[in-house]
Amino acid sequence: MDLRLKFNEDPLNYDKYRPTYSEGLFEDIIDYGELNNSKSALEIGIGTGQATLPILEAGCSVTAIELGEDLARYVKEKFSSFRNFKVQNIGFEDFISEKDQYDLVYSATAFHWIPEDVGFKKVYDLLKPGGTIALFWNHPFVNRDDDKIHREIRKVYRKFKPSDKEPTEFNEDACKKYTQILEKYGFTDIKSKIYRKTRKLKASEYISLLETYSDHRQCAEDLKNNLYNGITEAINKFGGEINIYDTMDLYLGKKPLSDYEIKKHKLVCFDLDDTLIREIHSVMLPCILNGMEKEHSSIQEKEETGKIDYIEADYLRAKLLFGLEESKIKHSFLEVVKPLKNIRNVIELLHSQGIKCIVITVGPKQVAKVACDIWGFDGYYGSAYEVIDGRFTGEIINYIKSENKVEYLKGFCMKNNINPEECIAVGDGTTDIPLFNFCSKSIAINASKKVKEHASYAVDTDDLVDIMKYIVMLDEKNMIEEFVPKEFIVPKALETESFRLRMLTVGDLEKDYEAVMFSRKHIRELYSEIDDDTWPEENMKIEENLEDLYRHEKEFENRETFVYTVMTLDEKLCLGCVYINPSDKQCFDAEVYLWAREIEIERALYKTVEKWIKENWPFSNVAYPIFQIKASEWKKLK
Repeated sequence: MDLRLKFNEDPLNYDKYRPTYSEGLFEDIIDYGELNNSKSALEIGIGTGQATLPILEAGCSVTAIELGEDLARYVKEKFSSFRNFKVQNIGFEDFISEKDQYDLVYSATAFHWIPEDVGFKKVYDLLKPGGTIALFWNHPFVNRDDDKIHREIRKVYRKFKPSDKEPTEFNEDACKKYTQILEKYGFTDIKSKIYRKTRKLKASEYISLLETYSDHRQCAEDLKNNLYNGITEAINKFGGEINIYDTMDLYLGKKPLSDYEIKKHKLVCFDLDDTLIREIHSVMLPCILNGMEKEHSSIQEKEETGKIDYIEADYLRAKLLFGLEESKIKHSFLEVVKPLKNIRNVIELLHSQGIKCIVITVGPKQVAKVACDIWGFDGYYGSAYEVIDGRFTGEIINYIKSENKVEYLKGFCMKNNINPEECIAVGDGTTDIPLFNFCSKSIAINASKKVKEHASYAVDTDDLVDIMKYIVMLDEKNMIEEFVPKEFIVPKALETESFRLRMLTVGDLEKDYEAVMFSRKHIRELYSEIDDDTWPEENMKIEENLEDLYRHEKEFENRETFVYTVMTLDEKLCLGCVYINPSDKQCFDAEVYLWAREIEIERALYKTVEKWIKENWPFSNVAYPIFQIKASEWKKLK
């Protein structure tokens, strides 16, 4: 009998006595996966649903799979009030679904039943690019030397159910197994965490708990009776209650943004306040510069308490700008406002794909113009606050209401031959909902629940790069010529005692850029004789590096080239990079280039990579220009 079906024999007992998981664990999953009502989740081995409710309450549509027929029937009834829940009575190995379907795939104390090479590969395929895998377990521990009951119970086990293996308490070192497996199968941004709690159970409750474990349920009845009687006597001997020390371990990882191509969309329309800039709004900025911060706060309070609406509040705020020099906004903008990270980088990346970007705000167009100039937007629209002789008069001559935003967007689209289905709206507030309804796709950023309900996607972040995973589109590209065989599993990482090689992603932007600029002179000197390219330029910008990282990540997932970052083991510093490329030379099937920020590290890196590729990659003849072949000889090869 399949031991997994042992859990199917007594769902009620299982649900009552199996330990639940800590609230903090679910909070971490929800935050990491940015879960909301636009997300879909797959739960593997739902059991009695002890890990299901928090995901449902986060708004996710949950599909659960369960091998046990009685358990599947039990949870179907248990969560019958949730329209966003369904369960299939099937094993994970037999579960059929299209690829790239789920934002979250998770499993609670069940995934160990699935063969590693089947389970992790299948989860990877089922996840959408950027999707989350979450695996967690609960490890009750009953072998505490400082607990008399536990010592007494161990005597009972040695008498009736002896084992050569003494139970050990789960700890941080044990977490390495699954973090390494996740890395092996291509997951990135891997995190692990341990949670602890203590429960008290009476003797009868503890026996009921033991009956939920397959290794106890399968024991012969005589053995079980002797074992359970001995355990009961031990617990009653010391007060009738036993402490259960639960240790929960959680593992999180992301499927990289793979095989992506930005296509179809021609325009991204951004709101300004609370979307690109936070805390200090566009109309608040000139109020502060004009010494009217207290007066602004008073108006804000009236608006928030419902005494006045946002339109009346903006007209009152406009009065506070009387006499302010318009030029002060440009000079003080970045000193006062609090923008999201990487705005310029994202705009540059979108531009590189032929996508235009504009700002539409109900705030002053004078502030929108400054934002447009600083971050490189293609256009801006905002309420026209009157300015005469370079100073604000305190009047608004053309106010943009929420419904007007769509009219300005339509105007821009007509001038630029763009259709609504080619537009994406990014915003945070109720004034952006009309834009969400007009555009084919919308992204709510740091928004309320009400606004998120109107958006295609939602994200809470302080980094604008995080919206890119919702803009990119999957590209099912078929390569004409394969660099590596289809059946070859490309290693996603290699770890030594000194450093770690792993797939380079856009998440490494800042560390990679620092390492490249630190080593730029050495890199140019290393390869200048075989390549006329002057990369990296002395004044290379970080947005240029971002484009390179997006390209490298895409090519890795398309199996075109493979670029690995070289990190310290604590991931705090980028040490260098390794590039594995197809060769255009007739006598080689691959070319490997590498560099490091220090010569000694570079030498060790070369030796490591040469051995690694020789033993683990499907190449017959690999070239290492400079390291094995002189530049003069390399240039002569055809």
